[in-house]
Amino acid sequence: MLEPILAGIGTTKLRDLDAAAVDKALANMGQTFSSAAVSMGHLALKRAVRFAAARDLVARNVAELSETPTGQEGRPSRSLTLEQSAALIKASAGTRIGA
Repeated sequence: MLEPILAGIGTTKLRDLDAAAVDKALANMGQTFSSAAVSMGHLALKRAVRFAAARDLVARNVAELSETPTGQEGRPSRSLTLEQSAALIKASAGTRIGA
């Protein structure tokens, strides 16, 4: 999940990274990825920068200053609806699978 964000940030060193660059990278990721993927990427970036901040490699966690943007809509659910499940249970009644 970090690859699209790192592609947007480029070769900027963590200590030179600012919130505007993080916002831009997350917005670019949101154009092609789902909201869940953008959120996971943002969380991974926050953890990575927090790890660096704990070791005094950066002064602050700029990833925590950014909001997670919304991404593309995810794929439609393939799970059964209530009516489909009821029909399946009714159709399987009296068979071995209906147990």
